[in-house]
Amino acid sequence: MQTRLDNRALWVAAWWLLCPLSAAAEEAKRPQSDVAVARQLFDWGLEHFRSGEFEAAASDFEAALRMKPHPSVLFNLGRAYAAAGRPIHAVNTLEQYLAQDDPNLNPQRRAQVTDLIAAQRRLFGTIRITATTPGIAIQLDGVAVGETPQSSAIPAPVGKHTIRGTRNGFVPTEVTIELDASPEQEVEVNLEPQPQMPEATARPEPIPKPKPTTAVVSIPPPKAPSSPRRIGVAALGVGVAALGVGSYFAVRAQDSWAERQQHCGGGSCDARAVEAWRDAKRYAFATDVSMALGLVSAGAGIYLLIANSFAQSSTTGTRLSVGATSSGAVIQLGGAL
Repeated sequence: MQTRLDNRALWVAAWWLLCPLSAAAEEAKRPQSDVAVARQLFDWGLEHFRSGEFEAAASDFEAALRMKPHPSVLFNLGRAYAAAGRPIHAVNTLEQYLAQDDPNLNPQRRAQVTDLIAAQRRLFGTIRITATTPGIAIQLDGVAVGETPQSSAIPAPVGKHTIRGTRNGFVPTEVTIELDASPEQEVEVNLEPQPQMPEATARPEPIPKPKPTTAVVSIPPPKAPSSPRRIGVAALGVGVAALGVGSYFAVRAQDSWAERQQHCGGGSCDARAVEAWRDAKRYAFATDVSMALGLVSAGAGIYLLIANSFAQSSTTGTRLSVGATSSGAVIQLGGAL
């Protein structure tokens, strides 16, 4: 039965008449500010309830109950839960209200509350979740409700619900049920182990060792260059720089090959090993090119410097042979100076 009071002063008078003497004695010991705040919250809850704002009314009654517990607050909070479509909260609150030793609870009010509890019980059921695997994290409609095994059933509103189970090393599963108002509905949640990933079997081809290369440059007899020394110095500088670049790429090739070896084991290599193998191959090619160019340029510079030092003209053509091997580099001068 809904109590409608249009006059706030009349409600305050009724409050004092309904409160038992023991509650009035306890109230005298509480700070007056707490009692005043609780009364104001209760008034706001009644106003929201009359206006059809049931969630706001429930929030006001909850706050008033925390400030000053009282059977009347419990009763109105249970009604607000029921009107807001929260039957589980309504049943729990109204059962707590009936358990209160309220001298103002007459048989008619008790019968009304009992009927309301019975009506709310028809709006929800309970789910008992079972599983053969312990430690499964259970979610009901996206809300965590514990792990298996569960000691008690889970209350939930009547209707469709989704139960999700997860655990490390297992494939997650979802079960959709249509819950009715039966005392208890059992749902079994079982998980399958995660399938083992197959190991990689592809092995990259080994990096071929660089083959010895020889470059032969035929240098025609010089025709009294205007500044052979400067040209020789420049050529030698270019050669030294190229050799330095080649050395850098050689170090990178060795590092990439070492990285490839680290990612290969047990008869298989992973994706990083394949990428390191490709890097090593590119660096090895750059090493060969840089070394060949550096040796050719350095050899040409050395030749020009020697020719300038002796200030002699060669009578025949001169042949400069530059070679790169796995153990080092070879420079050969052929012909006459």
